[in-house]
Amino acid sequence: PGSTTTGFEDLSLGTKIRFITPDPSRPLFPSVALIAATSLPTGSEALGSDELQPSANLILAWPVGAGAQLLSNTIVRSRFAGDERFGEIAQGIHLALDLPGALGSYVEVYGTKPEDRPASRSAGFGLTFSVHNDLQFDVHGGAGLNEAAPDYYLGIGWRR
Repeated sequence: PGSTTTGFEDLSLGTKIRFITPDPSRPLFPSVALIAATSLPTGSEALGSDELQPSANLILAWPVGAGAQLLSNTIVRSRFAGDERFGEIAQGIHLALDLPGALGSYVEVYGTKPEDRPASRSAGFGLTFSVHNDLQFDVHGGAGLNEAAPDYYLGIGWRR
């Protein structure tokens, strides 16, 4: 017995800059990348925002075997809700596995801590399909691990 919210989140636009590429001779040293992005006010009223919401995402990735990577994300965002702007930090750990052909999968646990609000924790999964090196589609879902997180979510997306 609770409320259900449906709709679309805002689209986002960003760029990924790789600072350190993987070096097979140094497996303990991660590859390092930064994604700088912002949301675009395109979502539904319940899930979107009327303001841009910029973010920076530091990604560390380690190979952990043939076709597998362990990734860590640290994200800093400027969020907007109602008429209030606030900061948010998020941290996650992910295991990505290559599947046959152009398919991939991942599992993840992550948390977010908005300024002056409760922290949320969630677990998720996804399947990816790479059309080519510059285009990937995904189907993803997950569940909240505490009261501050959504009970569950499902989504689709693409990355270029």
